[in-house]
Amino acid sequence: MSNPPDGRGRGLLYILIATGVAGLCGYAILILAAAVLKDAEAYVTFSVFWSTLYLFVGAIGGVQQEVTRAVTPATTGATRSGLRVFTISAGVVLIAVSIVVGLLLAPTALSIDPVGLTLWFGVGLLGYLGCAVLSGAMYGLALWSPIAGLTIIDALIRGGLVSTGLLLGVAPQTLAAFISVPFIAAFGLVWLVVRGRVAGRFDLDVGVKRLSANAVGTVAAAAATGVLVTGMPLLIRLMMPHVSATLTASLIVVITITRAPLIVPLMALQSYLIVVFRSEQPSIVSRLLRLMAWVGGAAVLASVVAYFVGPWLILLISDGRYFVEGSVIACVVASAGLVALLCLTGPALLSVNRHALYVAGWVVAAAVTVLAFLLPLDPVARTLTVLVTGPLSGVFVHLCGIRPRVSRDPAKP
Repeated sequence: MSNPPDGRGRGLLYILIATGVAGLCGYAILILAAAVLKDAEAYVTFSVFWSTLYLFVGAIGGVQQEVTRAVTPATTGATRSGLRVFTISAGVVLIAVSIVVGLLLAPTALSIDPVGLTLWFGVGLLGYLGCAVLSGAMYGLALWSPIAGLTIIDALIRGGLVSTGLLLGVAPQTLAAFISVPFIAAFGLVWLVVRGRVAGRFDLDVGVKRLSANAVGTVAAAAATGVLVTGMPLLIRLMMPHVSATLTASLIVVITITRAPLIVPLMALQSYLIVVFRSEQPSIVSRLLRLMAWVGGAAVLASVVAYFVGPWLILLISDGRYFVEGSVIACVVASAGLVALLCLTGPALLSVNRHALYVAGWVVAAAVTVLAFLLPLDPVARTLTVLVTGPLSGVFVHLCGIRPRVSRDPAKP
């Protein structure tokens, strides 16, 4: 079978390769941090800062999804400047957000150097906003290789800088700079290459106000996504502050390392999946169910492997400092499968403009996640309950929204 005219088959290959490179770089950083930062408190501090930044970066990812949906190849020049206005306005909002977050988290995640870490936190958010808008425009124009290039360049620069910083034992604010700067560098490099293929080459199917309103919804849903994925170390630290650093570090190591293989690829494919579902409206439900079956099967298989291999892997990575039982690791991996299912149902809803239901699913999942932390259970049981109940409730909401509408008129199909 030949590729679709917009090259989606080739585009999928490019994006998967880029996702693989980015995933390996992220893995290298997380594993190296667990190995090099010998003190449990130091590792928790690093992980919580990383989690905080990527929680908000994940939220900004909602901008990319809405820009992807709104951008189409240019037919008229009526709306081309709208995206620039939208981006500048969003940047101003993010500056305010970074200041507020810095003030709120100064006693916890940013306590070592509140001013320096807040500064680089804001730089990272603005840099990623540029990457998100540019990626969304390129997805809308089916510029697959530059999309992959942006992901790879960002990941390689960050992998090199942060790994070097960890090995050299640089100060926390320097590590923060190494995490944030690659967003700006990747955006600048890719924009120099693709400017002629993007600037003035697209239209928006909505005006700036509608784009902003839709983006608020996708950002809210993406923020909820971040709570379930990258924000978990921050939540563990904030919601269970009296748990020992060793146990906290053990839970964070398992969550950050074992869940990524199932979640990261589908997170990276959100915009691609929107394009795919949008082009297959008549068979969207059957396509969604097939993909969910594949992901569910992969999650079951990964959980079985994690049960036997997981404890040994955690001991190896941490040089024997942390131990987690196989049953716990298997449950963590299974919960990642539930998040992966949400990463399928979400794009399906966006592709048919059901923004409210899309947001509702992720927000419900995030709310249940936070509320489950209040259960009177021991730290391990509480964490596992959180990891499972949140995404499971979100999947239920999304499936209720994506089901075909049934006409009440028997004369109509």
